[in-house]
Amino acid sequence: MKRWRSLLKLILKNIAVLFFLLLLVEIILHIIFINTSKPKYLQYASLQQIQRASIKPRYSPHRYLGYYPTPGWSNDENRHNSLGFRGNEITPDKPKDTFRIVCIGGSTTYTTAIDDFRTSYPFLLEELLNKGADRKVEVINAGVGNWTTWESLINLQLRLVRLQPDLVVVYHSTNDIESRIVWPPESYLSDNTGRRISNHQNLTASARDVLLEKSNILRILGIRFGIKSPNTSLQILDRVADTYYFREFNRQLNRGVYPSGIFKEVPVQKMLEVNKPIYFEENLEHMINIATGNNFDIILATFAHCSEFESQFSSRPEFEYAYAEHNQLIKKVALEHNIPCLDFAGIFPDEKAYYSDGRHVNEKGSHLKAEIFAEFIHDEYMSIDKNE
Repeated sequence: MKRWRSLLKLILKNIAVLFFLLLLVEIILHIIFINTSKPKYLQYASLQQIQRASIKPRYSPHRYLGYYPTPGWSNDENRHNSLGFRGNEITPDKPKDTFRIVCIGGSTTYTTAIDDFRTSYPFLLEELLNKGADRKVEVINAGVGNWTTWESLINLQLRLVRLQPDLVVVYHSTNDIESRIVWPPESYLSDNTGRRISNHQNLTASARDVLLEKSNILRILGIRFGIKSPNTSLQILDRVADTYYFREFNRQLNRGVYPSGIFKEVPVQKMLEVNKPIYFEENLEHMINIATGNNFDIILATFAHCSEFESQFSSRPEFEYAYAEHNQLIKKVALEHNIPCLDFAGIFPDEKAYYSDGRHVNEKGSHLKAEIFAEFIHDEYMSIDKNE
Protein backbone atom coordinates (compact mmCIF):
# COMPACT_ATOMS: atom_id res chain seq x y z
CA MET A 1 0.00 0.00 0.00
CA LYS A 2 2.84 2.34 0.88
CA ARG A 3 4.41 1.63 -2.51
CA TRP A 4 1.22 2.64 -4.31
CA ARG A 5 1.00 5.86 -2.31
CA SER A 6 4.57 6.74 -3.26
CA LEU A 7 3.80 6.00 -6.90
CA LEU A 8 0.66 8.14 -6.75
CA LYS A 9 2.58 11.02 -5.19
CA LEU A 10 5.21 10.76 -7.94
CA ILE A 11 2.55 10.79 -10.63
CA LEU A 12 0.78 13.79 -9.08
CA LYS A 13 4.10 15.57 -8.70
CA ASN A 14 4.93 15.01 -12.38
CA ILE A 15 1.46 16.15 -13.40
CA ALA A 16 1.90 19.31 -11.32
CA VAL A 17 5.31 19.99 -12.90
CA LEU A 18 3.89 19.38 -16.39
CA PHE A 19 0.93 21.64 -15.63
CA PHE A 20 3.27 24.35 -14.39
CA LEU A 21 5.46 24.08 -17.51
CA LEU A 22 2.43 24.21 -19.81
CA LEU A 23 1.09 27.21 -17.92
CA LEU A 24 4.46 28.91 -18.22
CA VAL A 25 4.55 28.23 -21.99
CA GLU A 26 0.99 29.57 -22.31
CA ILE A 27 1.96 32.80 -20.51
CA ILE A 28 5.11 33.25 -22.61
CA LEU A 29 3.17 32.68 -25.85
CA HIS A 30 0.48 35.15 -24.76
CA ILE A 31 3.11 37.83 -24.10
CA ILE A 32 4.71 37.13 -27.48
CA PHE A 33 1.40 37.31 -29.37
CA ILE A 34 0.23 40.63 -27.90
CA ASN A 35 3.63 42.25 -28.42
CA THR A 36 4.66 40.72 -31.72
CA SER A 37 5.58 42.77 -34.76
CA LYS A 38 5.93 39.71 -37.00
CA PRO A 39 2.91 38.46 -38.98
CA LYS A 40 4.31 34.89 -39.04
CA TYR A 41 3.83 34.77 -35.25
CA LEU A 42 0.53 36.64 -35.24
CA GLN A 43 -1.09 33.96 -37.43
CA TYR A 44 -1.11 31.69 -34.36
CA ALA A 45 -2.71 34.26 -32.06
CA SER A 46 -6.25 34.21 -30.70
CA LEU A 47 -8.81 36.78 -31.79
CA GLN A 48 -8.41 38.70 -28.53
CA GLN A 49 -4.63 38.65 -28.83
CA ILE A 50 -4.83 39.97 -32.39
CA GLN A 51 -6.94 42.90 -31.17
CA ARG A 52 -4.25 43.74 -28.59
CA ALA A 53 -1.20 43.02 -30.78
CA SER A 54 1.28 45.68 -31.84
CA ILE A 55 0.71 44.74 -35.48
CA LYS A 56 -2.71 44.33 -37.03
CA PRO A 57 -3.88 41.81 -39.65
CA ARG A 58 -4.12 42.89 -43.28
CA TYR A 59 -7.92 42.84 -43.28
CA SER A 60 -10.41 43.97 -40.65
CA PRO A 61 -14.16 43.40 -40.21
CA HIS A 62 -16.48 46.00 -41.74
CA ARG A 63 -20.16 46.36 -40.91
CA TYR A 64 -21.36 46.69 -44.51
CA LEU A 65 -18.52 45.23 -46.58
CA GLY A 66 -17.79 42.13 -44.51
CA TYR A 67 -14.11 43.07 -44.36
CA TYR A 68 -11.76 45.64 -45.86
CA PRO A 69 -8.04 46.54 -45.83
CA THR A 70 -7.01 47.50 -42.30
CA PRO A 71 -6.31 51.27 -42.24
CA GLY A 72 -2.71 52.07 -41.36
CA TRP A 73 -1.54 48.47 -41.80
CA SER A 74 2.01 47.89 -43.03
CA ASN A 75 4.31 44.95 -43.56
CA ASP A 76 7.78 45.54 -44.95
CA GLU A 77 7.18 46.96 -48.44
CA ASN A 78 3.40 46.76 -48.38
CA ARG A 79 1.08 49.26 -46.73
CA HIS A 80 -2.46 50.58 -46.44
CA ASN A 81 -3.10 54.26 -45.93
CA SER A 82 -5.24 55.67 -43.12
CA LEU A 83 -8.39 55.37 -45.27
CA GLY A 84 -7.88 51.65 -45.87
CA PHE A 85 -6.56 51.70 -49.45
CA ARG A 86 -3.34 50.06 -50.56
CA GLY A 87 -0.73 52.73 -51.18
CA ASN A 88 0.38 56.16 -50.01
CA GLU A 89 -1.68 58.58 -47.96
CA ILE A 90 -4.37 60.59 -49.71
CA THR A 91 -6.74 63.31 -48.58
CA PRO A 92 -10.48 62.62 -48.63
CA ASP A 93 -10.99 65.94 -50.37
CA LYS A 94 -9.55 65.91 -53.86
CA PRO A 95 -6.64 68.34 -54.22
CA LYS A 96 -7.09 71.23 -56.62
CA ASP A 97 -6.04 70.63 -60.24
CA THR A 98 -5.93 66.86 -59.69
CA PHE A 99 -7.44 64.18 -61.91
CA ARG A 100 -8.42 61.45 -59.44
CA ILE A 101 -8.85 57.86 -60.63
CA VAL A 102 -10.16 55.00 -58.48
CA CYS A 103 -9.41 51.39 -59.49
CA ILE A 104 -11.91 48.92 -58.08
CA GLY A 105 -11.86 45.14 -58.18
CA GLY A 106 -10.65 42.12 -56.25
CA SER A 107 -7.17 40.79 -55.59
CA THR A 108 -6.23 41.34 -59.24
CA THR A 109 -6.65 45.08 -58.65
CA TYR A 110 -5.05 45.01 -55.21
CA THR A 111 -2.29 43.08 -57.06
CA THR A 112 -2.00 40.49 -54.31
CA ALA A 113 0.89 38.47 -55.77
CA ILE A 114 3.24 41.47 -55.51
CA ASP A 115 4.50 42.37 -52.03
CA ASP A 116 5.68 45.91 -52.78
CA PHE A 117 2.75 48.29 -53.17
CA ARG A 118 4.93 50.43 -55.43
CA THR A 119 4.82 47.73 -58.12
CA SER A 120 1.07 47.17 -57.90
CA TYR A 121 -0.65 48.04 -61.16
CA PRO A 122 -2.60 51.10 -59.83
CA PHE A 123 0.60 52.64 -58.41
CA LEU A 124 2.44 52.09 -61.69
CA LEU A 125 -0.59 53.46 -63.56
CA GLU A 126 -0.31 56.70 -61.60
CA GLU A 127 3.39 57.03 -62.43
CA LEU A 128 2.76 56.50 -66.14
CA LEU A 129 -0.16 58.93 -66.37
CA ASN A 130 1.80 61.66 -64.60
CA LYS A 131 4.54 61.61 -67.22
CA GLY A 132 4.00 64.71 -69.33
CA ALA A 133 0.57 65.40 -67.83
CA ASP A 134 -0.60 69.03 -67.63
CA ARG A 135 -2.16 68.35 -64.22
CA LYS A 136 -1.53 65.89 -61.41
CA VAL A 137 -3.04 62.43 -61.74
CA GLU A 138 -3.81 60.48 -58.58
CA VAL A 139 -4.73 56.78 -58.70
CA ILE A 140 -6.35 55.09 -55.69
CA ASN A 141 -6.12 51.32 -55.33
CA ALA A 142 -9.55 50.25 -54.04
CA GLY A 143 -9.08 46.58 -54.87
CA VAL A 144 -9.67 44.01 -52.11
CA GLY A 145 -8.92 40.29 -52.14
CA ASN A 146 -11.96 38.04 -52.78
CA TRP A 147 -14.30 40.97 -53.27
CA THR A 148 -17.00 40.66 -55.91
CA THR A 149 -19.01 43.36 -57.67
CA TRP A 150 -21.38 43.23 -54.69
CA GLU A 151 -18.74 44.54 -52.27
CA SER A 152 -17.30 46.97 -54.83
CA LEU A 153 -20.78 48.36 -55.50
CA ILE A 154 -21.36 49.04 -51.80
CA ASN A 155 -17.83 50.40 -51.43
CA LEU A 156 -18.36 52.73 -54.37
CA GLN A 157 -21.54 54.14 -52.88
CA LEU A 158 -20.43 54.41 -49.25
CA ARG A 159 -16.70 55.17 -49.41
CA LEU A 160 -15.54 56.12 -52.90
CA VAL A 161 -18.09 58.70 -54.06
CA ARG A 162 -17.01 61.03 -51.25
CA LEU A 163 -13.45 60.97 -52.66
CA GLN A 164 -14.77 62.93 -55.67
CA PRO A 165 -13.27 60.71 -58.39
CA ASP A 166 -13.06 61.90 -61.96
CA LEU A 167 -12.84 58.35 -63.24
CA VAL A 168 -13.53 54.87 -61.86
CA VAL A 169 -11.98 51.79 -63.47
CA VAL A 170 -13.88 48.52 -62.91
CA TYR A 171 -11.96 45.25 -63.23
CA HIS A 172 -14.00 42.29 -61.99
CA SER A 173 -14.96 38.76 -63.02
CA THR A 174 -13.36 35.72 -61.40
CA ASN A 175 -14.80 36.22 -57.89
CA ASP A 176 -18.25 36.79 -59.38
CA ILE A 177 -17.91 33.52 -61.28
CA GLU A 178 -17.18 31.78 -57.98
CA SER A 179 -20.39 33.29 -56.56
CA ARG A 180 -22.36 31.43 -59.22
CA ILE A 181 -21.08 28.06 -57.95
CA VAL A 182 -23.92 27.66 -55.46
CA TRP A 183 -26.66 25.04 -55.19
CA PRO A 184 -29.63 24.60 -55.17
CA PRO A 185 -30.59 27.34 -57.68
CA GLU A 186 -32.88 28.97 -55.09
CA SER A 187 -29.76 29.95 -53.14
CA TYR A 188 -28.46 32.07 -56.03
CA LEU A 189 -29.83 35.44 -54.90
CA SER A 190 -29.39 39.11 -55.71
CA ASP A 191 -27.74 39.80 -52.33
CA ASN A 192 -25.13 37.02 -52.76
CA THR A 193 -26.20 35.26 -49.57
CA GLY A 194 -25.91 31.96 -51.42
CA ARG A 195 -22.18 32.54 -51.12
CA ARG A 196 -21.51 34.89 -48.22
CA ILE A 197 -22.96 35.06 -44.75
CA SER A 198 -22.53 37.62 -42.01
CA ASN A 199 -19.43 37.45 -39.83
CA HIS A 200 -21.85 37.29 -36.90
CA GLN A 201 -23.97 34.48 -38.34
CA ASN A 202 -23.78 30.92 -36.98
CA LEU A 203 -21.16 31.86 -34.41
CA THR A 204 -22.21 29.29 -31.78
CA ALA A 205 -18.81 27.96 -30.79
CA SER A 206 -18.22 24.27 -30.17
CA ALA A 207 -16.22 23.08 -27.16
CA ARG A 208 -13.31 22.43 -29.53
CA ASP A 209 -13.44 25.99 -30.89
CA VAL A 210 -13.48 27.44 -27.38
CA LEU A 211 -10.55 25.28 -26.35
CA LEU A 212 -8.51 26.22 -29.44
CA GLU A 213 -9.25 29.90 -28.85
CA LYS A 214 -8.25 29.81 -25.18
CA SER A 215 -5.16 27.58 -25.36
CA ASN A 216 -2.14 28.92 -27.24
CA ILE A 217 -0.48 25.51 -27.38
CA LEU A 218 -3.53 23.66 -28.72
CA ARG A 219 -4.27 26.47 -31.21
CA ILE A 220 -0.73 26.35 -32.61
CA LEU A 221 -0.95 22.57 -32.99
CA GLY A 222 -4.41 22.86 -34.56
CA ILE A 223 -3.21 25.38 -37.14
CA ARG A 224 -0.04 23.42 -37.88
CA PHE A 225 -2.03 20.22 -38.51
CA GLY A 226 -4.79 21.92 -40.52
CA ILE A 227 -7.51 21.46 -37.90
CA LYS A 228 -8.06 25.22 -37.64
CA SER A 229 -7.48 28.21 -39.94
CA PRO A 230 -5.34 31.06 -38.59
CA ASN A 231 -7.37 33.91 -37.14
CA THR A 232 -5.51 36.21 -39.53
CA SER A 233 -6.70 34.16 -42.50
CA LEU A 234 -9.11 35.88 -44.86
CA GLN A 235 -11.38 32.83 -44.52
CA ILE A 236 -12.09 33.82 -40.92
CA LEU A 237 -13.61 37.10 -42.16
CA ASP A 238 -14.88 35.77 -45.49
CA ARG A 239 -17.50 33.42 -44.10
CA VAL A 240 -19.42 31.35 -46.62
CA ALA A 241 -22.79 29.64 -46.73
CA ASP A 242 -23.36 25.89 -46.88
CA THR A 243 -24.77 26.39 -50.39
CA TYR A 244 -21.44 27.74 -51.73
CA TYR A 245 -19.38 25.04 -53.48
CA PHE A 246 -16.43 26.78 -55.10
CA ARG A 247 -14.05 25.99 -52.24
CA GLU A 248 -15.08 22.33 -52.40
CA PHE A 249 -14.58 22.38 -56.18
CA ASN A 250 -11.07 23.81 -55.77
CA ARG A 251 -10.26 21.36 -52.97
CA GLN A 252 -11.31 18.41 -55.12
CA LEU A 253 -9.23 19.70 -58.05
CA ASN A 254 -6.15 19.99 -55.84
CA ARG A 255 -6.65 16.43 -54.58
CA GLY A 256 -7.46 15.03 -58.01
CA VAL A 257 -10.87 13.68 -56.94
CA TYR A 258 -13.24 15.93 -58.94
CA PRO A 259 -16.09 15.16 -59.50
CA SER A 260 -17.02 13.75 -56.09
CA GLY A 261 -19.90 14.38 -53.69
CA ILE A 262 -22.46 16.85 -54.98
CA PHE A 263 -20.56 17.29 -58.26
CA LYS A 264 -21.40 13.72 -59.32
CA GLU A 265 -25.02 14.83 -59.66
CA VAL A 266 -24.53 18.55 -60.32
CA PRO A 267 -21.19 19.36 -61.98
CA VAL A 268 -19.83 22.91 -61.84
CA GLN A 269 -20.64 23.44 -65.52
CA LYS A 270 -24.33 22.83 -64.79
CA MET A 271 -24.26 25.25 -61.85
CA LEU A 272 -22.81 27.95 -64.10
CA GLU A 273 -25.31 27.26 -66.87
CA VAL A 274 -28.26 27.44 -64.46
CA ASN A 275 -26.95 30.38 -62.41
CA LYS A 276 -26.59 32.98 -65.16
CA PRO A 277 -24.47 36.13 -64.54
CA ILE A 278 -27.58 38.28 -64.14
CA TYR A 279 -26.40 39.86 -60.88
CA PHE A 280 -22.96 40.58 -62.28
CA GLU A 281 -24.70 42.54 -65.03
CA GLU A 282 -27.00 44.31 -62.56
CA ASN A 283 -24.11 45.31 -60.31
CA LEU A 284 -22.16 46.79 -63.23
CA GLU A 285 -25.22 48.76 -64.26
CA HIS A 286 -25.71 50.02 -60.70
CA MET A 287 -22.09 51.24 -60.69
CA ILE A 288 -22.69 53.06 -63.97
CA ASN A 289 -25.82 54.69 -62.53
CA ILE A 290 -23.86 55.85 -59.46
CA ALA A 291 -21.21 57.33 -61.75
CA THR A 292 -23.83 59.13 -63.80
CA GLY A 293 -25.63 60.42 -60.73
CA ASN A 294 -22.42 61.73 -59.19
CA ASN A 295 -20.94 63.21 -62.38
CA PHE A 296 -17.84 61.08 -62.81
CA ASP A 297 -16.76 58.80 -65.63
CA ILE A 298 -16.46 55.04 -65.50
CA ILE A 299 -14.55 52.47 -67.54
CA LEU A 300 -15.21 48.74 -67.75
CA ALA A 301 -12.44 46.30 -68.67
CA THR A 302 -12.63 42.67 -69.74
CA PHE A 303 -10.88 40.17 -67.48
CA ALA A 304 -7.64 38.45 -68.53
CA HIS A 305 -6.44 35.09 -67.26
CA CYS A 306 -3.70 32.63 -68.16
CA SER A 307 -4.68 29.21 -69.48
CA GLU A 308 -1.11 27.87 -69.20
CA PHE A 309 -1.56 27.03 -65.50
CA GLU A 310 -3.21 23.74 -66.40
CA SER A 311 -3.62 22.42 -62.85
CA GLN A 312 -5.53 25.48 -61.61
CA PHE A 313 -9.28 26.03 -61.65
CA SER A 314 -8.93 29.12 -63.87
CA SER A 315 -7.75 26.88 -66.72
CA ARG A 316 -10.63 24.44 -66.40
CA PRO A 317 -13.23 24.35 -69.20
CA GLU A 318 -15.89 25.52 -66.74
CA PHE A 319 -14.02 28.72 -65.98
CA GLU A 320 -12.95 29.26 -69.59
CA TYR A 321 -16.64 29.17 -70.44
CA ALA A 322 -17.53 31.59 -67.64
CA TYR A 323 -14.68 34.04 -68.38
CA ALA A 324 -15.82 34.29 -72.00
CA GLU A 325 -19.44 34.74 -70.86
CA HIS A 326 -18.52 37.52 -68.43
CA ASN A 327 -16.28 39.33 -70.89
CA GLN A 328 -19.00 39.30 -73.51
CA LEU A 329 -21.39 40.70 -70.92
CA ILE A 330 -18.94 43.46 -69.93
CA LYS A 331 -18.72 44.57 -73.57
CA LYS A 332 -22.52 44.44 -73.91
CA VAL A 333 -23.13 46.58 -70.80
CA ALA A 334 -20.54 49.14 -71.88
CA LEU A 335 -22.07 49.37 -75.35
CA GLU A 336 -25.63 49.71 -74.06
CA HIS A 337 -24.62 52.51 -71.68
CA ASN A 338 -22.25 54.19 -74.13
CA ILE A 339 -19.22 54.03 -71.84
CA PRO A 340 -15.61 53.11 -72.72
CA CYS A 341 -14.61 49.46 -72.52
CA LEU A 342 -11.02 48.30 -72.54
CA ASP A 343 -10.79 44.81 -74.02
CA PHE A 344 -7.93 43.97 -71.71
CA ALA A 345 -8.44 40.23 -72.14
CA GLY A 346 -7.97 40.63 -75.89
CA ILE A 347 -4.71 42.57 -75.48
CA PHE A 348 -2.88 41.07 -72.50
CA PRO A 349 -0.69 38.05 -73.37
CA ASP A 350 -1.93 34.62 -72.31
CA GLU A 351 1.56 33.64 -71.15
CA LYS A 352 2.98 32.37 -67.86
CA ALA A 353 5.78 34.91 -68.04
CA TYR A 354 3.33 37.63 -66.95
CA TYR A 355 1.46 35.74 -64.23
CA SER A 356 2.12 34.31 -60.78
CA ASP A 357 -0.90 32.03 -61.20
CA GLY A 358 -3.88 31.80 -63.53
CA ARG A 359 -5.38 35.15 -62.48
CA HIS A 360 -2.78 37.31 -60.72
CA VAL A 361 0.00 39.12 -62.54
CA ASN A 362 3.62 39.06 -61.41
CA GLU A 363 5.84 42.16 -61.44
CA LYS A 364 6.44 41.93 -65.18
CA GLY A 365 2.72 41.54 -65.78
CA SER A 366 1.89 44.43 -63.45
CA HIS A 367 4.09 46.78 -65.47
CA LEU A 368 2.47 45.68 -68.74
CA LYS A 369 -1.03 45.90 -67.25
CA ALA A 370 -0.36 49.46 -66.09
CA GLU A 371 0.97 50.39 -69.53
CA ILE A 372 -2.13 49.05 -71.29
CA PHE A 373 -4.53 50.83 -68.94
CA ALA A 374 -2.46 54.02 -69.06
CA GLU A 375 -2.54 54.15 -72.85
CA PHE A 376 -6.30 53.58 -72.91
CA ILE A 377 -7.03 56.18 -70.22
CA HIS A 378 -4.68 58.71 -71.81
CA ASP A 379 -6.37 58.36 -75.18
CA GLU A 380 -9.86 58.58 -73.66
CA TYR A 381 -9.36 61.33 -71.09
CA MET A 382 -5.92 62.91 -70.94
CA SER A 383 -5.32 63.88 -74.55
CA ILE A 384 -8.28 66.28 -74.54
CA ASP A 385 -9.80 68.60 -72.00
CA LYS A 386 -12.96 66.82 -70.94
CA ASN A 387 -14.47 70.14 -69.85
CA GLU A 388 -14.32 71.51 -73.38
